[in-house]
Amino acid sequence: MLEVTYWDGGWLLFLMLTLPLIPMDDVLTVVNEYSGATREQAGESALPYPPPAEIALGADWLTLLEPSLEELAAAADALHPIFATAPGQQRAAVLNSLLERSAPQPRSASDGTLGWEIDAEHDALLGALSVAVLRWGDQHGIHHLGVCAAERCTDIYADAAGRRRFCSSTCLSRTKVAVHRRRKAEATTPGSTSI
Repeated sequence: MLEVTYWDGGWLLFLMLTLPLIPMDDVLTVVNEYSGATREQAGESALPYPPPAEIALGADWLTLLEPSLEELAAAADALHPIFATAPGQQRAAVLNSLLERSAPQPRSASDGTLGWEIDAEHDALLGALSVAVLRWGDQHGIHHLGVCAAERCTDIYADAAGRRRFCSSTCLSRTKVAVHRRRKAEATTPGSTSI
């Protein structure tokens, strides 16, 4: 959307991009597929980034923003610390920092709903993803975000109920199996006491 403003006897032109509403599931996918922390932990650092079409991201916002793979990776690296820091002031500070950096501005849409605009197109992806986290956190609580508790996983999750500690049932099952095997090995070790 192009907005023209008359100011102080002259014309100022500036481009305001209406940010698309990105589903939280897409935010999680972007961070889990493109952040350096998750790719390194998964042993995928040397592999090329997956094309967005292959990981089922929402086509609407991808079409509007047209991010490059490098832009997706940079945004994912910026967002991962929101999930990795301790809940509370630190997590809010990380999110607030990203919102300040991308500077999305709230606007009332013609239908009365809340929309977001940004005046710096190069920050549009980070702005849209940060707003998605902000909106989700407002509805469910930012303390319900986290990094998987599995030993060899740094994927992130968002859990509206607040009971989750793992990014997937796969990581939960692997952790339970590992704990069971460790207890079994300890119980069969001579000199160990079983509970």
